[in-house]
Amino acid sequence: MPLVSILTPVFNGETYLRPCIESVLRQTYQDWEYIIVDNCSKDATPDIIREYARQDKRIRIVTNTSFAGIIENHNIAFSEMSSSAEYCKVVQADDWIYPECVEKFVKLCEDNPTISLATAYRLDGDHVGLKGLPESISVFSGREIVRSFFFDERRDIFGSPTSYFLRAEPVRAHPPFFNPYNMYADVEACIKILRAGDFGFIHEVLTFTRRPRDAQTPRSHYLRVTYPSYLWIMKNHGQVFLSEEEKSGLVHKHFRAYYQVMARDLINLRRNREYWRYHIRSLREVGYPFNLLRLLAAIPQLPGEKRRNLRDSEGTKKTGTP
Repeated sequence: MPLVSILTPVFNGETYLRPCIESVLRQTYQDWEYIIVDNCSKDATPDIIREYARQDKRIRIVTNTSFAGIIENHNIAFSEMSSSAEYCKVVQADDWIYPECVEKFVKLCEDNPTISLATAYRLDGDHVGLKGLPESISVFSGREIVRSFFFDERRDIFGSPTSYFLRAEPVRAHPPFFNPYNMYADVEACIKILRAGDFGFIHEVLTFTRRPRDAQTPRSHYLRVTYPSYLWIMKNHGQVFLSEEEKSGLVHKHFRAYYQVMARDLINLRRNREYWRYHIRSLREVGYPFNLLRLLAAIPQLPGEKRRNLRDSEGTKKTGTP
């Protein structure tokens, strides 16, 4: 049976780490190794990991000598995969997987050797997510799935790293697997691996994604990281899936929406200095330097009610009326 490398990068994960580890130990599929990368945790995480490692020799602990960012810590985990592993599966420390998760993913991929990435329905908090694909189909063209992402038809098709299952060889072939410059590096990694493979989908709930209050997600939403992240993905992979005309048109459309969002945040004073520093830096790094004139030109393009709000605000300032 093919070896599956299961990976959990963790930092201060004591609250939810036990159910995460126990969900791996309860898998009906038994040919796996479990690598837990401790990112200099200050809580009980190291003790919990050692406790379970004493119980099962398939658990291997990697302890970082210095603190790494969340993307770097995932890349460390990918780099620790056994060379004999044929598949890999991330289970983030806040999450857990159902007992038949690995077994069903392995079967789908073994039955369909063209699949490089597979996912399934997930329990996302209290609702089932990643719906929308035809239930009668389990294998999809990787190219068509990515094109639907670029054309904004299926922007949330992959889920989180806990949601999907990867063939190991393409992961090894593209180090670092997660782009350290892209805050949505997991989405870009999915698109990267579909450059030469198909997409599998199991129409069952196989994973659970938790959204704790201290997760990265609220900060990502505040910074609106999807806008520069889309540009990273387009820059690095757009030419593989799109014609030059399609790519140029999508970039133009994206920038129109991007600068309108920033213009709206500017006139409504919704964001702090961190937000602006993040976008100025990100645009420079991705190769599209921030354009102040373009930002100001976007203000008249905002929907009418936004412009009226701006005029009302200006009128209030001039007249002093409440």
